[in-house]
Amino acid sequence: MKKIIAFFVVLAVLFSYTTVACADDDYPTVDVYINGEKLYTDQPAIIYQDRTLVPLRAICEALKCDVDWNGETQTITIQNELTIVNATIGAYQLKMKDRRAENGDGAQQETPIDVPPMIMNGRTLVPARAISEALNADVGWDPDTGTVAITMEYDAIGIFRGNLASVKKDGKGGLINKKGEIVVPLVYDYVGEYDTNVGLVIVKNNGKAGCLNERGEVVVSLAYDEVFSFINGWAQVWKDGKKGLVNKEGYLAVPPVYDSVYGFDEGFAIVEKDWKYGFVNTAGEIVASPVYDNAYDFREGLAPVKKDGKWGYINTKGEVVIPLVYDNIWRFRDGLAQVQKDGKYGYINKEGEVVVPIASDSGSEAGDGLGGNTDLDDLKKALAELHAFNN
Repeated sequence: MKKIIAFFVVLAVLFSYTTVACADDDYPTVDVYINGEKLYTDQPAIIYQDRTLVPLRAICEALKCDVDWNGETQTITIQNELTIVNATIGAYQLKMKDRRAENGDGAQQETPIDVPPMIMNGRTLVPARAISEALNADVGWDPDTGTVAITMEYDAIGIFRGNLASVKKDGKGGLINKKGEIVVPLVYDYVGEYDTNVGLVIVKNNGKAGCLNERGEVVVSLAYDEVFSFINGWAQVWKDGKKGLVNKEGYLAVPPVYDSVYGFDEGFAIVEKDWKYGFVNTAGEIVASPVYDNAYDFREGLAPVKKDGKWGYINTKGEVVIPLVYDNIWRFRDGLAQVQKDGKYGYINKEGEVVVPIASDSGSEAGDGLGGNTDLDDLKKALAELHAFNN
C-alpha cells in the first residue's frame, strides 16, 4: 500500500490554518503501542481534554493507510481497503464509508467525536481512538502504565475481488467476506487474490500450493510446488521441477511429468519432454508422443510440427496428414495455409493439395512463419478469379 502522499506539502498547508500553540510540557504525553510495537514520533502523543491525540502521519503509517488533504475544506481523507474516513480540522464528527459495499456505494455515516483534529506544534493531531476504531482497529487504555494499545484486526488486507479479500495476521493468511466474516481461516502461509473467473484462490502451506473455493474447501490439493493463475479455466502446476495442467474443478488432466506444458487450444495442449514436443487432450491422453523438434497449437483441426528440419501438419488424432516436407509453414486460416519450400512460396489446403503453386519468390503472409497474422481476402479473390478463368 502506498505511503502517505505529499505529507510535507500537507503540513505546509495545514500550518497556515488555525493552530493550537503549546510547549511540549503543556499536556501530558503518553506512549502508544500498535500491535505491540511502540509508536515513535517527533511530536509525542498527548492527552487533550481526556482524549489521546496522535500525529496523523505516524498513526496512518502504522495502520497502513493512505491519506490525502483538501486545502479548501481542511479535510483529511484516510482510507484502507475496508473503510474511507473523512475528518475536518476543528470538526466534531467523522464521516465514514464502508468500501466493502458493492461498487463502493456504501452509505456514508457520521459519528460524533469528543475532540476534533487540530494543528499543534506544526503537526496535525487526530484522536487516536476515533480514527483507529473507524479503521477497524481495537483500542485499549492501561491506566497503570498510562499507555494506549492499538491492535489491528489484521496486519494486511488485500483488495476485494467479488465478495472476498485476503487478510493476514501474525504471518498467516485467510479470506474474509464483505460482512467481515472469516470464510477461510487464517492458517495459510500465503493467500493470493480471489479469482472471480474460476471461483478459486491460490494458497500455500508448508511449501506446498493448491486452491480453495469461496467456502474454504480444497479444490486443488496442496500437493504442488507452485500453482499459477488460471487461463481459460486451466492452471499450470509445478512439482519437483516438472509441469502439468489442472482445471478449475481440480481435475489433473496433465500430470506434472513434463519439462514444459502449454495451455489448451482447440482441446489440445503442447507438452515438451527432453526437448521433444507432443500433444495431449483434455482427458490427459497422449495424442501425439513428444517426438517432434518443434510444434505449434492447433488451428482448424491441424497443428504444425517439425522434425529433422522439415515442417508438416498433424490432425487431432496425431496422424501426419500433410507430410513434413516444407522449410517453413504458417497456421491454417479459412482453410488455407502458406508454405515455403526451396525458397519459394505458395498455398495449400487442409487436404495438403497445392492451390497456389509454390513458385513465388515472396510470401503474402505477415511474419516469418508459424503465426503470421494475414488477411486472406485478396488471396481468395485471386483464387476465385483463377477458377473463373479456368472455367
